[in-house]
Amino acid sequence: MKIFYRGYMIEQAIPGLDSRIYGRRPDREELADCPSNRSAMEWVDRVSEVEEALRTDRMAELAML
Repeated sequence: MKIFYRGYMIEQAIPGLDSRIYGRRPDREELADCPSNRSAMEWVDRVSEVEEALRTDRMAELAML
């Protein structure tokens, strides 16, 4: 089963077993393994929060120039 979540792809080949997280397009490289789809989504949420914080900091720096 494949789930597309916030631009990432979560794949669970066999229901009930580990889920693999793949990055954003176009490369979709494997990023992590998680024990379930839910934990994979939580991992993506954490990564997305960090990316957003970095993007916000960068925008603030550019605004000061």
